[in-house]
Amino acid sequence: MPKLYFILTLFIFNLIRQTTQLTFQKTTIPQCATSQHYDPDVRPKIAVISHDSAISTFAQNPEQGARDAAAILDVQIDWNRHFINSASKMIADIHDAVDNKVAGIIVTIPNEDVLEAVKYAVSQHIPVIAYNAGHAYAEKLGLTRVMIDNFETGKYIAKELMNRGYNRPLVLQITTIKDTSFFSRYQGAAETLGFKPELMAISDSNDTQKAIAQLTSYLEQYTSFDSVISLGGYLGTDIVSSAALDVLNRNSSRRLGVAFFDTGGRNLTTLMNQHPDVFGVSQLPYYQAALPVFLMYLRITTGHNVYNNQTINTGPLLVTNETLSFVRENEQSTLIPLSAKEARIGAILPNAQGDTYNGAIMTGIRDLATKLNWEVLNVVEVRLLEFETLKKKSKTMLTIIKLSSKAH
Repeated sequence: MPKLYFILTLFIFNLIRQTTQLTFQKTTIPQCATSQHYDPDVRPKIAVISHDSAISTFAQNPEQGARDAAAILDVQIDWNRHFINSASKMIADIHDAVDNKVAGIIVTIPNEDVLEAVKYAVSQHIPVIAYNAGHAYAEKLGLTRVMIDNFETGKYIAKELMNRGYNRPLVLQITTIKDTSFFSRYQGAAETLGFKPELMAISDSNDTQKAIAQLTSYLEQYTSFDSVISLGGYLGTDIVSSAALDVLNRNSSRRLGVAFFDTGGRNLTTLMNQHPDVFGVSQLPYYQAALPVFLMYLRITTGHNVYNNQTINTGPLLVTNETLSFVRENEQSTLIPLSAKEARIGAILPNAQGDTYNGAIMTGIRDLATKLNWEVLNVVEVRLLEFETLKKKSKTMLTIIKLSSKAH
């Protein structure tokens, strides 16, 4: 079973355990685990408010992740997406969401103007979760954050380049994408390199071929650059991978390292197949949009902020020629990997039968597993021999979830 699938499984069931018991849709949440503000007869409404590049920078559509999670949980999603330059519209929508008394807000925080609106929502006791952008801003407010740390990821990608013997990169940013995330990535890379690398701002302007030709010409003219970094967006990956392929095809003796944020682009696969020093990082945008919906549902129904003031990192996930197909599969729009339409989960819980604490946990596990098309195998009484059998199966067909007993 893929490592990412295993991590996602552990993450979801850990949420269930930490909130005492969670069941979904038509099942009953015990009174002791229910928020005083939760009305089981009212379908919760969650506002998702994001700036444009939280969506447009990816080859896939992360919005689908949030909508798939909402369908599983039977909650309403109001998705509002804006261009970064329309911060005033984002601010207005946050205020409107508060005035309309939504159950929670999931938001990107691309700049300080939006941050002030988020502060207002928090002051009105609306649960808020930040995703995709605004790590430093969200940390100041003590919010749960589902994203990558862009500064640390910038350091990571520069270190990977240096490990491959490259230390003088040209850094590319698409000027049509205005996002503080990219500045943080640049700063992180600069810290690891020990100097501020040259930053080339290039405009796509709906003419990708012109942008590719511009970068190709620059790399051929200035051979002192031994590598190139794309700061993000699938358009950036497309431009960098195409230009690098042209440069290397024209000069087979040249060494050129290529690093990128986010997958996508027409020539990425070809470039990776033909040249070894090409890699990137993924932040798994589909899961980045889906996980906050699960977390917000827990917050709404139980009143517990499970990951209060913590970052749930959705990356960086290293992308190489060997892992590209796996990463792309897990960036597609499904909570179930395309290569496995079903899964078996072994749940080992003592005293899980009847009206018990662990029995309540099993109810939540089974309910969510049904919606994800997973099969849960719960052993009523595990003897040593049976446990050894489960351990053997876990190496071939099962993900094992082991939850220890806890007094209630």
